[in-house]
Amino acid sequence: MKKVLGIFVALIVIIVVIAVVVVLNLGSIVKTGINTIVPQVTKCEASVEDVNVNVFSGRFEIVNLVIKNPQGFNTAQAFSLDRVYVNVNMKSLMSDVIEVREVLVDAPQITYEVGLAESNMGTILENVKSSLPEKAEEDKEKKEEKPDEGGKKVTIDLVKVTNGKIGLSAKLLQGKEMSVPLPEIEMKDIGKSQGGISAVQALAETMQQLVTSIIDVAKQALQSVGEAVKAVGDNVKSAAENVTENVKSVGESVKEVGESVKSAAEGLKNLIKK
Repeated sequence: MKKVLGIFVALIVIIVVIAVVVVLNLGSIVKTGINTIVPQVTKCEASVEDVNVNVFSGRFEIVNLVIKNPQGFNTAQAFSLDRVYVNVNMKSLMSDVIEVREVLVDAPQITYEVGLAESNMGTILENVKSSLPEKAEEDKEKKEEKPDEGGKKVTIDLVKVTNGKIGLSAKLLQGKEMSVPLPEIEMKDIGKSQGGISAVQALAETMQQLVTSIIDVAKQALQSVGEAVKAVGDNVKSAAENVTENVKSVGESVKEVGESVKSAAEGLKNLIKK
């Protein structure tokens, strides 16, 4: 009996030790996951400085996440996220589907660069789309009854992006920097209709919506700049035309004065002859 009890206690101790090791290394595990999945989805280099974890509240703090630009662009990075806060149901970590309650991205710094053929965000968007399953293929997989292939899945209740800034880089701006605010973005119930999706697909779906919104805002801003530049050019042209007309009018007046002087001189000359 004592031997059985001793084995039982030893098993509990081993389980506790394993749990403690996992908890202590949870931040490192998440950091490695981010550094692997983000480049896989965006086809861009990415780095994370640190991940802080509070196991009691289920709060993860991702520190200084940077996503670099695709090749062929001059600016150094596409995204600089100083802090990303993730709230997870810790009990769900032991299940097949991890429940992410909220992802808060606050004050992201985003660069929108217009290249020769495409913008950096347009390139990233195409990369992200290539990471998503085709619709027909996804529907086919839903209809077919397949055994569980293993691997954790996730659902995300809410993704919120607040206080974002987009730095615009385009030839139209003639080397000057221009920053425009990114309206608040909310995405809800990611992966819920499928009963959970892979972390890669969850990130791809989130990035697709985010990057699409960024492109829309940036294009509108650059269009407004283009219209303003055109308006200034039209005003300058109009002013130049007015100056030309005024100079022409002055020239005509001078010519008329000259003719009058010439006529008076001729009259005076005739008077002297008499």
